[in-house]
Amino acid sequence: MWINATVLSGLVNNGERVIITNDGNKFVILTIYNGIIYSFYSENGINWTSVTPTGMIGYPTSLEYKQGIFVASSTDGLFYSYDGVNWKRTITITINKVKYLNGRFIAVGYSGKSYYSFDGINWTAMTITSTVPESYKTLNYIDVEYGNNSFIMTAKSSADSSVLLISYDFITWSKATFPSHYITSLACGKGKFVGVGDGAIDASSYTVISYQNEVDVESIWNMVYNPTKSLLQVKYIVELGKFIAVGDKSAYYSIDGVSWTAMTGLNADAYTLYWESSYKE
Repeated sequence: MWINATVLSGLVNNGERVIITNDGNKFVILTIYNGIIYSFYSENGINWTSVTPTGMIGYPTSLEYKQGIFVASSTDGLFYSYDGVNWKRTITITINKVKYLNGRFIAVGYSGKSYYSFDGINWTAMTITSTVPESYKTLNYIDVEYGNNSFIMTAKSSADSSVLLISYDFITWSKATFPSHYITSLACGKGKFVGVGDGAIDASSYTVISYQNEVDVESIWNMVYNPTKSLLQVKYIVELGKFIAVGDKSAYYSIDGVSWTAMTGLNADAYTLYWESSYKE
């Protein structure tokens, strides 16, 4: 059951993107308003005590904290911060997602550009080999996930489908698989990959898709649930043992990635859009 904890002010109104993570002590939020990216901080998720223009540019797309450093992505690059207040830019192209996976940061972005870093500061471009069709090498990569010695990147290949590129060595991307849905976000937990995304050209049709066999990353993706509202992000929260999917006026959880339950107590206001989730004890 969800309860209304706080409203952060007009900075998060009007459908502006809100991204969130935590460093084990506090939650950190980045959001954009009138072209300016701001930071919010809270120890309990209820009382938010600071609002600061960050000096970052672009439109924030993701935020990760690992190894003592915050790394954020935006439509104008990658940024890092040790305190969530002072930020420096490292990469200058559009990055759609940054995650810390299997001991390194992975960043995927526009026109086939993807990078990895061990410290969140120094980045190396990943290589897509000749075994992948040339047309897939310049797609807009949207998300990345890791499980059982395999990385998967998702990219939009048409109005209603995706290409998933696969890497076994964390550096070179060499194989592809083709789910019949447009997957926008990926998570891995309990022996399976889970993705959420648009199921058809009609944007009112969205699906939750479960990848049943984590070992065989090239096998077929199976649709397991069709919610009535759009979903933007999915995460596996290890501490809770649950997948969490959030989106348009709705959020769902799943223990196994197959059976999904709508969360209760959410605001059904016509303008409400849930961007992302984070958890700390």
